[in-house]
Amino acid sequence: MFAEDDLELGQTFSNHYEHTKHEAERIVAKAREAGMPVTIYRPSVVVGDSRTGETQKYDGPYYALQLIARQGRIAAMPLPGDPSRVQFNLVPSDFVVDAIAALAPHPPAEGRTVALAAPHPPTVLEMCRAFAAHTDKKLRVVPVPTGLSRFAIDHLPGVSALFKLPSSTLDYLTHPTVYDVTASTALLDEVGVRCPPFAEHVGAMVAFHREHPDVGSAAMV
Repeated sequence: MFAEDDLELGQTFSNHYEHTKHEAERIVAKAREAGMPVTIYRPSVVVGDSRTGETQKYDGPYYALQLIARQGRIAAMPLPGDPSRVQFNLVPSDFVVDAIAALAPHPPAEGRTVALAAPHPPTVLEMCRAFAAHTDKKLRVVPVPTGLSRFAIDHLPGVSALFKLPSSTLDYLTHPTVYDVTASTALLDEVGVRCPPFAEHVGAMVAFHREHPDVGSAAMV
C-alpha cells in the first residue's frame, strides 16, 4: 500500500522514466518544506479521454489491447505472475485535466500531494477480459514466468516482432503496489471531480483504438 504522503520507502525503479518522476517530486517536496505554496499531483497510468477515447499515444495497457485485438476469435494473452491479484491502475486523461484545473485554485489543495489514481482499479485479468469483450474475442490466458518472458522478448529472434510487447510492460503487469487515494478522493469530492470506473471508459478506449490503429507509441511533444 502506497499512501499519498509516502515518498522515500527504499523503493527501486523499473526504468529511468520512473526514476526521473521520483527525483522531480523530491525537488518539489523540498521547495514545499521551505515554504513554497505548491501541490504535487501523481497521475497513475493515463489513457484516452473517458468520453471519446482520444489519445496521442499507445503504450502501457494499449500493448495488451493491441495484442488481443489483432488475434482471431480466441485471443491468447500471455500473462506473468497472478493477474487475478495484481491491480492495473489507469485513469482517463480528462479526469487528470479536470482534477488539476479544479484543485489549482482550491485553497485546501495547497501543500498537499494528490494521488490522481483510480479508487477501484481493475486487476490485470479484469482489464484484459474487458479488452477481449469489447473486441468480441474470447480470452485465453497463458501463464508465463516473468523472467522467461522478459528473456524471450529481449533475446529470442521473432518473439518481440510477434507480440509487439516491450519487455518493460511486464513490470506493470506484475506491479504489486496498491495506491491509497482516500484523502485525495475526499479532496476531489470538495470540487466535484470524480474518477470514472474503468468499466465506464474502457469502451471508448477500445473504440478509439479500433478507429485509429495508426497512432504510435512515440513520446508526445
